[in-house]
Amino acid sequence: MTDFRGEDDEPPFDDVTVRMTVPASIGGSRVRVELCNLFGDGAVRIARSAIGVCGRFVEVSVDGQSSIEIPAGTSRWTDPVDLTVSHGDGIAVDLYLPESF
Repeated sequence: MTDFRGEDDEPPFDDVTVRMTVPASIGGSRVRVELCNLFGDGAVRIARSAIGVCGRFVEVSVDGQSSIEIPAGTSRWTDPVDLTVSHGDGIAVDLYLPESF
């Protein structure tokens, strides 16, 4: 979990793709991630998201939808995607945020 709250003088996330990389604690053939808005003051809209391992990226959805809104204080799990991961691989999570939050 990453807290993206910035200082008051930092520009907002607006029309950007945010990438987070986390190490895989176990291996497997399917991946899903939890998208959390625990620290938000309002809802955040994610227009597109992808998960990547070793340079191979796969678009992901939540409940079959590519664009989602996550209310403040809540989280959502992505649908599982077929992507082979080994213990210790860096899993990249790309989130396209079309507007400020």
